[in-house]
Amino acid sequence: MVYRSRSAFKLTELAEKDKLFRRGMTVVDLGAAPGSWCQVLRDRLGPQRKSSAADILPMTPLPGVLFVQADFSSDEGLAAVQSALGAARAELVLSDMAPNLSGIDSVDQAAERSSG
Repeated sequence: MVYRSRSAFKLTELAEKDKLFRRGMTVVDLGAAPGSWCQVLRDRLGPQRKSSAADILPMTPLPGVLFVQADFSSDEGLAAVQSALGAARAELVLSDMAPNLSGIDSVDQAAERSSG
């Protein structure tokens, strides 16, 4: 399997260690782009699973994964995620979100001050 990012291996390791997954689960991935965790979910949970993903960034579609491009912290975004789940209730919520940083302290601190 070719994953969209290396973080897929982190999730796989955590899932094996902590027995996170059960086939057919309903799972929501918040901050899903670029989609590597969705790839792991799709493969590990089987065809009966319900996977929803949300991010403010775009994500290339994955078969079997319902993606919502929205800010789930807003009322509208949360409603879109809930709508994607339909009547199902999330059994597991995953997130690997982090702020977009340049790695240059002075630039990142200035951006933080201007957005706050």
